[in-house]
Amino acid sequence: MDEIKLDWSFRLSLLTDLVRGMRYLHASPLRVHGSLSSRNCVVDARWVLKITDYGMLSFYEAQGITPTPRNAKELLWTAPEALRDSKTYPKAGTQPADVYAFGIIMQEVVVRGEPYCMLSLTPDEIIAKIKKPPPLIRPSVSKGAAPPEAINIMRQCWAENPEMRPDFAT
Repeated sequence: MDEIKLDWSFRLSLLTDLVRGMRYLHASPLRVHGSLSSRNCVVDARWVLKITDYGMLSFYEAQGITPTPRNAKELLWTAPEALRDSKTYPKAGTQPADVYAFGIIMQEVVVRGEPYCMLSLTPDEIIAKIKKPPPLIRPSVSKGAAPPEAINIMRQCWAENPEMRPDFAT
């Protein structure tokens, strides 16, 4: 994968497509994605990123269907508040949780690796640490991996307090 060079402007274009799609989704009657992750992002023949699988959790909830439990690796994009309070947390997710997931995807694009790939922990260990802080655990990104503004946005998306996260409209 490293032999394929992706300049920052190309990566930024993909992230911009994702922001535009999420802005549209959050303004729509659906209001949330609910399970945003990089596996829900596809690139079409014109190199435009598209979002898939939105609304599935709302659909399952409306139909009275219990979704298949996700394994630890699939939970790496899940906001801390959702992991810690799965009984009362909205099953369909929240907009701040979507923003958190976007921050994780942004880290994947910046480092060209899986979430938390810079840490020597298994997905199960990562999820356990997210559920029971302190210390807070977040992905690691080196300062030179992206423009400082991008790293700052990423860190804002990972804010512990959901109300402190940016939204897709701004």
